[in-house]
Amino acid sequence: MLGCCVPERIFEHLAQKQNGLQALRLVTSSSCRPKRTWEQTLDLSKFKSLRVLQWQDFSTDGHFDALHGALEANAEHLVNIRLDKCKDFYAERILTLSEGQETVKFPALKSLFLSSMAFDEYLSEMIYAFNICSLTSLTLRQCDGTIHFLEEIMNSGHEVSLTALEIENTDTPGMLATVNWFLTRCHGLKDLFVSTLASHDQDQASMTFLNTLYDHRSTLRRLVLHQKYDTGIFPGDRDKLHDFTSISFEEQDFLHLESNRGIYSELKLECIGLSMATDLAV
Repeated sequence: MLGCCVPERIFEHLAQKQNGLQALRLVTSSSCRPKRTWEQTLDLSKFKSLRVLQWQDFSTDGHFDALHGALEANAEHLVNIRLDKCKDFYAERILTLSEGQETVKFPALKSLFLSSMAFDEYLSEMIYAFNICSLTSLTLRQCDGTIHFLEEIMNSGHEVSLTALEIENTDTPGMLATVNWFLTRCHGLKDLFVSTLASHDQDQASMTFLNTLYDHRSTLRRLVLHQKYDTGIFPGDRDKLHDFTSISFEEQDFLHLESNRGIYSELKLECIGLSMATDLAV
């Protein structure tokens, strides 16, 4: 992994002479301006042994073609895919999906990270393509349509084998309730990180969520629950959201460190992060 702009000749050498690489991580930046555009030169299909493919900020036609080539050439053995800030991800073009297609394209995939992606089409087809129900780690950060994607997974009827789940979505009220429903399909969960937008029935949603966590007490080791709320002054602006630190008396009793019947009495956490006022945690 090179933390600098990569000259064309070096990248061409890697593609031709070092095509046995097993991990490739790319950050596309407008600050790197080669003599010829990547649309003309980048051919990732020459890498045939990739097990890890990570790409941040892809946006041009050439990037889509290059990503498609890399995924197609390594589909059988990719175990880790991370597509960061992929707001222009087109499932039909990059994954060559068609309506009603139920084909597992990545049978070895265990870790999937997607951010800034829109789940607006081919949801069922993507679940099969990414082999979602066989993943051990799933991260969805600020992806539009996350609720619909999680619901589609649940409606598929398959059990989920995740040991790590991260959901960050501070745009959609009601996300916590959907995550809670999704957790009822998970078994063996060790790491859970959730950041959502507080809803109008926040107290009820939080208590339901905490009770579901209790069902994961035998395996859960790391937990982060971060909730935000919109003051209404700057609607839709993520940077203007505030931390939701108020919890109900029922939640306080359920979480209280000194309570023998509290969640802490049976959870064996190694790491915990909660967005609450510090005086409520003692």
